[in-house]
Amino acid sequence: LGLCLHVMVEPSANDKIIIGATFQVLQPLCSSLVVEGADGLPLLTNLADILPTLHPTGLQRCLDYVLFPLHKLVLSTSSRVREAALKCMHALFQRVHVTEPNQFVDIFQNILVILSRIGPTSSSTSTSSSTSTSTSTSSGDEPAGTTPSPSTPFDEDATHAAVLALGEMVACSRFKSALHPLVQESAFGNLAFSVSVLLDLACMTKASRMLRVASLLSLENIINALIGTDSISRSLQIHGPPHVSILMPDESTINKKG
Repeated sequence: LGLCLHVMVEPSANDKIIIGATFQVLQPLCSSLVVEGADGLPLLTNLADILPTLHPTGLQRCLDYVLFPLHKLVLSTSSRVREAALKCMHALFQRVHVTEPNQFVDIFQNILVILSRIGPTSSSTSTSSSTSTSTSTSSGDEPAGTTPSPSTPFDEDATHAAVLALGEMVACSRFKSALHPLVQESAFGNLAFSVSVLLDLACMTKASRMLRVASLLSLENIINALIGTDSISRSLQIHGPPHVSILMPDESTINKKG
């Protein structure tokens, strides 16, 4: 594998040192992940531990390099591998932001695919959730190149990791051009589905309070991202306050709604 860099501005001499040092740390892990694939669970665990320790400048320049193996592993049929890859994405997006629109959409769609398989829409007990999943599948929400797979039983840990990764990616890209594809007419189905899934999770009585709070916070990030960029606001014709705050209802309220 070669080093993938977004060279928009020539890095300074100090930045070049940081980027080189970051790549030296990431190269053996990412290369091994490409080779090992779904057998690389220990490598994913190591990567998740290492990412928070690396310099943001180096990570930003090596973003594509890290995402390359993670893209495939988040769609793994192994729940442990899927969860570990999502945790890596969450750790990565806490330090960097996605700037490429196509890349943003690919990741956004991949996480929606995961949630449609293992989240609330995978349960046949919810009529509204089943309808949302059916609508998503029929409208082609799954990213090109992936094969739809049967839904699996609700996996709280992997779902929580997916929700955190989604919310963090949107929050870090909030005022970036990467968000613009989300307000194109062709992407409205993805937006609607993401809101539906997150609301379902927030009202899901069998989900932990931690997951329900994370779902509401991710939804808040999506809303604030959409109304926080002037051009996006005009596209959606949204007129309102620059920030939307979503408060977590108390336990009794959630249980009644659930």
